[in-house]
Amino acid sequence: MTILYSNGCSYTGHFGLPRDFRYPILLSDRLGWSCEDRAEPGSCNSRIIRNTVVDCIKLRSQSDEKIFAMIQLSHLFRFEYPDDTNPIEDPFYSVKPGVSFDEYRPDASKEARQYATLYWKLHNEHQVLINLLTGLVGLSGFFNQNNIDYLIYLGPNDMLLLKDFTYQDDIRFSYLKKDPGILDLDKFYMLD
Repeated sequence: MTILYSNGCSYTGHFGLPRDFRYPILLSDRLGWSCEDRAEPGSCNSRIIRNTVVDCIKLRSQSDEKIFAMIQLSHLFRFEYPDDTNPIEDPFYSVKPGVSFDEYRPDASKEARQYATLYWKLHNEHQVLINLLTGLVGLSGFFNQNNIDYLIYLGPNDMLLLKDFTYQDDIRFSYLKKDPGILDLDKFYMLD
């Protein structure tokens, strides 16, 4: 049997719908596959990429079953910050700039708030995109080295926010455009 591994943010998790109604579950049921649904509301792309690698390594060590990874990316401008109040398994939280900590993470530590404030002050949109493209090149390489079939796509259409950047000329972007497992990052959006 094939394992459908799914990761993303609340778009993948369908904003609190019961698990049986999430599209990764519906798709895996239709295909007769088991499903590892690891979407977490509020996730940033760094968390999605990092946890996908960790989760797929665990799945590989536990089973010889084929893995098909379906990765839906989140908002470009969400980022993560370390917080020692988070479980040891993943000592980071994701947050979107401009969202109040009291609303989003009321239990965040003083150190985490300071880190996030500093990050917002140093925020650079071009750097965010370069980090994402680099992470995706690494993730696709990981999938290929481990014989994991994959489909990576954007949820929201945040790339439109970067229309002034020349990321289309970036070598990473050119590499990713040739990858059949990565849907067109500047044209396809799951939410459209």
